[in-house]
Amino acid sequence: MNKKQIIIQAFISLFISLVVLLTCFTSTYLISENEAKNSLKEYALTISSLYKDETNNDDLLLRFDNVNNLRITILKNDSNTVILDINNIDNSITSEENRLGEFLNNIDKFYIKSSLTLNSDVLYYVAENNNGYLIRVGQLRSQIINSSIYVLIIGGILLIIINVIYYIYLYFLYKKNFKLLKNEVNKLSDLVTTDPFLYREDGFLALSSLIDDTRKLIIKNIDDLTLEKEKIEYIINVIEEGIIVLNNKKDVILINNFSLKILETKKENIINKSYKFMLFPLSFEEKIKELDKNEENHIDLVIKINGKDYDFVFSKIFVDDKFNKQNENDKNFIYTILINDITYINQTIEMKKEFFQNSSHELKSPLTSIIAYSEMIKDGLLNDDKEIKDANLHIYNSSKRMKDLIQNMLYLSSLENNVIKHEKININVNDLINKIIDDNEIKIKEKNIIVNINKYDDLTLNMEENDADILFRNLILNAINYVLKDNGKIEISIYKDKISIKDNGIGIKKEDIPNIFTRFKRSNEAIKVNSEGNGLGLAIVKHVLIKYNYKIEVYSELNKGSEFIITF
Repeated sequence: MNKKQIIIQAFISLFISLVVLLTCFTSTYLISENEAKNSLKEYALTISSLYKDETNNDDLLLRFDNVNNLRITILKNDSNTVILDINNIDNSITSEENRLGEFLNNIDKFYIKSSLTLNSDVLYYVAENNNGYLIRVGQLRSQIINSSIYVLIIGGILLIIINVIYYIYLYFLYKKNFKLLKNEVNKLSDLVTTDPFLYREDGFLALSSLIDDTRKLIIKNIDDLTLEKEKIEYIINVIEEGIIVLNNKKDVILINNFSLKILETKKENIINKSYKFMLFPLSFEEKIKELDKNEENHIDLVIKINGKDYDFVFSKIFVDDKFNKQNENDKNFIYTILINDITYINQTIEMKKEFFQNSSHELKSPLTSIIAYSEMIKDGLLNDDKEIKDANLHIYNSSKRMKDLIQNMLYLSSLENNVIKHEKININVNDLINKIIDDNEIKIKEKNIIVNINKYDDLTLNMEENDADILFRNLILNAINYVLKDNGKIEISIYKDKISIKDNGIGIKKEDIPNIFTRFKRSNEAIKVNSEGNGLGLAIVKHVLIKYNYKIEVYSELNKGSEFIITF
């Protein structure tokens, strides 16, 4: 930038200032005129409501005679004679003009007229009251534009003076400081380029180019930071663990989706607000106070929310905040709250307790029987061959029951932990079911059960052979065990993508259906019909279905039978 450019800019600035000044003048005039109109209308309406007849003349004179620049003229709406004329500048001047016609033509209107009596343009407004009087209120236009003229004159002088002073100052300031500016340009260029001659042009052209390049560099860095922020937010939000961060004022500065889901709220309802907006119980606040007081690394709190158990781990972490430090000894810190859903862990612990209790109970019965009969044989209490043979049969059956129970428990454990894996093969479901029916032919004949197999389509499953066998064997054995003797009927229907096993057995109570796949859970009705069952069959069925992502539906009614439908 040189002297010529400064002068050109000065004239441009002066031109703009004049435009602004004229705009201000016009705006001031319009505002003044509008205010004058509003005032005239208010005066006219006020006088209209007050004026009843000529007896009110003195009152109006007292009220308005001293109001500057306000002229009031009152006529009867059927006469050209002036009843009252207030603030007439020169009362010696008379006029023969048709005032009545003028008043009647301009009722409720504003109009401008050159007054013969005042020898000046006047802004008038006419109103008519309910008593038949026409009231005209006027004000000199010269009074309206006076303030605008003052703005024009004074503002123009001030703007010219200010512009001249400013550009003189700018010119000398430019000469004095441009060397400093060039030094700063050189420093800034180091951030953008290693070429010392890239921004060597004199003046603001080099600065403009440099700033543009710096802007591009900043935008690129911002984009990179935004991308990194989005990555971090994505990682935080996909973590199946709650994360909440509070600043040292205990306002929430970070919260992920897992935490919002637990709180059943939206991010905008919590972020940058006090942690108390999270509406946790009082124990939550007590833990944070305890963290402040003892300055421990971690404090745990288990809270039950909507029937689930959550473990809240509170931590206080000191961070290095260079920008907010008041002095070297200041320590800034944040609070972190990690939330873990421990419902499954607690349920697993309870299930393990229940499992060991139930398995101990189930093993105790056959083991007691084995020990009892063995001691009777050992002590010679059984001498008869038939008695000894019966005792051995009891020992064998109890041992077999205990072996089956242990095998089922081990198999169920292997399914849960996915320990044992065999090669998958294509299983023909129709052939497998016929084999299971043949294996149980003796029991079916003993109970006189009718078994119908309806094959509507071929069904082949890619499964481990043992899994397929135990899945269908348990379901079919359940149907055989829980239908009544001489009246039992089992219907197995095979479709392309599902199989139905239906019986007319004892059925299941509606409230017991959700528990039938829980290990060792057996209804009273099931125990009465089959006392030797161990309650693991359907639990194994459930875990086989989970392993292969199959679905099962149960329809049952007490004393009418049950239907199990597996969809593949």
